[in-house]
Amino acid sequence: ERLRESIASTHAELAAELQSEQAARERLVAALREGFGEEVSSALAVEVDKLQQRLDERQRQAEAGAERLRESIASTHAELAAELQSEQAARERLVAALREGFGEEVSSALAVEVDKLQQRLDERQRQAEAGAERLRESI
Repeated sequence: ERLRESIASTHAELAAELQSEQAARERLVAALREGFGEEVSSALAVEVDKLQQRLDERQRQAEAGAERLRESIASTHAELAAELQSEQAARERLVAALREGFGEEVSSALAVEVDKLQQRLDERQRQAEAGAERLRESI
């Protein structure tokens, strides 16, 4: 959740900054079109080019940040998948132990607990997948 909020905040800040710089560029271009003298127009054109370079750099930075976030999401997803797989293996060992030798009454009680554990695992998997999807969409 904190990662998602941080991503959204960073994305909003970069978008606002890029929008502000784009608006400044458009104002400069409009001023050029309105008919400043040649010397002033040339100076403004240089400033517009510098501004465009800054915009391009900010865009590259934003894309690199998005890529790092995608990698972080993939890493987190892989960690969760490994954890869920480990818990699934533990569940399977419990079920095997039940089958091998507990009495029927104990086996039934343990089977209920194993089912509850499986439901929690399934819910965690759904939450992890939904969280990863929301992060992908926000990027």
